[in-house]
Amino acid sequence: MIPVGDWAGQATYLVRGELVIGEYPWDQLAKVPENLAAETWPDFPRTWANPGFVVRYAYARARWAHRWAQAAEPDWESLPVEWRAVVRLLAELPSRSRSRKGKWRTFAEHLAERYHDAFEAANPLPRGDAPVTGASAARVATGDAVAAVLAAISAERLSERI
Repeated sequence: MIPVGDWAGQATYLVRGELVIGEYPWDQLAKVPENLAAETWPDFPRTWANPGFVVRYAYARARWAHRWAQAAEPDWESLPVEWRAVVRLLAELPSRSRSRKGKWRTFAEHLAERYHDAFEAANPLPRGDAPVTGASAARVATGDAVAAVLAAISAERLSERI
């Protein structure tokens, strides 16, 4: 499901047992716990049908965007709907980490797929010589959170390059 609307009117999250409406959940996402799980994925074949490739490539893509990004203040209100879908998945992290069965493998695969959808819909980096905007910075910061979560779920060190 791709969310619609804006953060002020539509964003609803359950954080530490309390309903939070109209706030960006970045405070909860900034500190990703380490070693959430010890999942492994096959590296080959490198096709979209292989969940291992999808997860590894999402991590590599997010780290690539981070390497090329320039400093800018994130403008969270300007996130396109595809990127808000990624943020909504990331917002599940606090409650999943307290669950006895977080189903981390499935969560990581869904997060990676949603990240690729968002990346294809709106690249986090500007084209050509265009300046980095707040919208780009928000997409890069969201990608950083995705990479941190995928690294925390994986049993092995994910490569920054594929």
